[in-house]
Amino acid sequence: MNGGAHMKEEHSKRKILSHKIGKMGNSLGISLPKVLLDKLHVSQGDEIEFIENNR
Repeated sequence: MNGGAHMKEEHSKRKILSHKIGKMGNSLGISLPKVLLDKLHVSQGDEIEFIENNR
């Protein structure tokens, strides 16, 4: 998978990270940039959970 993550800062000092979905074998997926992995303290094999918020 290729492509880079794009980060922008909003007025409220939140950082927004966007990344394209790519092909990974027969599936689709995203790769997480190292800066985000370090911030979340996650590594290969860890499980993450996504929570949708209503904004």
